[in-house]
Amino acid sequence: TFQNGNRKNTRMTTAGWINEESSSLFFVGCDDGSVRVWDELIKGKGDICEESPKLATAFLAVPGMKSDQTGGSGLVCEWQQRTGVLAASGNTDTIRCWDLAGERCIKTLRTETDAVVTSLTTTWDAVQSVMPGGYHG
Repeated sequence: TFQNGNRKNTRMTTAGWINEESSSLFFVGCDDGSVRVWDELIKGKGDICEESPKLATAFLAVPGMKSDQTGGSGLVCEWQQRTGVLAASGNTDTIRCWDLAGERCIKTLRTETDAVVTSLTTTWDAVQSVMPGGYHG
């Protein structure tokens, strides 16, 4: 176990592996819209590292996200391995697509609804098709 370092009164609401097959990184997202990417959790041969992981990067994936301690979805993310893009949404009316290697937002999409985004998925080969799932179906 390790401390993610998120702010007090925020919830970790999404997590996942990046580069699952080699040089794995682990991302954790919180309901304030922040994402932290951790390195050195897994050794080259798949063993768990004995030392504390190192913070590789941290950023606000969804600025202005409405933090909701009453059980809203918080931040939800989808990692797109082939393109290196992290799609992020949640208690907001936008989906932001992040080029993690360049550490920059490359696309902002409006959901055109006030429903909370509860899940995201992308096509396997591109991030042009981002499909959100919403609180109202």
